[in-house]
Amino acid sequence: MLRSLPADFWRLWSVGLIVTTVRWMETVVMGVVVYKQTGSALAVASITMLRLLPMGLFGAFLGALAERFDRRLTLAGMIGVLALTSTALAVAARLGELEVWQFALASLINGFGWVTDNPVRRVLMGESVGRERM
Repeated sequence: MLRSLPADFWRLWSVGLIVTTVRWMETVVMGVVVYKQTGSALAVASITMLRLLPMGLFGAFLGALAERFDRRLTLAGMIGVLALTSTALAVAARLGELEVWQFALASLINGFGWVTDNPVRRVLMGESVGRERM
């Protein structure tokens, strides 16, 4: 049965696996680096909370809003924003200029990406397999 699923489904699933893996690795690395810089568990928890805040406050609204736009473009744009924030952090780290506020901003931006990713990817996956297989 799994082999009979459309290629679009597997592409969406694979990209979702990669994005989710990167998201959780990023969360762990941010926590380690922030703790190393500050020695504060509160700072680590705050950075993590900034990532989760958009989901709790705006999840339902942004999910409904995201469905009004072209889903593929929305998903590609969201992945682009996530890549851009990760690249900005990597450049700052390479230059030795990485600070806690940059992690906070990236966490908040990526939290909004997470809110967008969940509903858009699920709808696209459902559309790719068809109503009868859902």
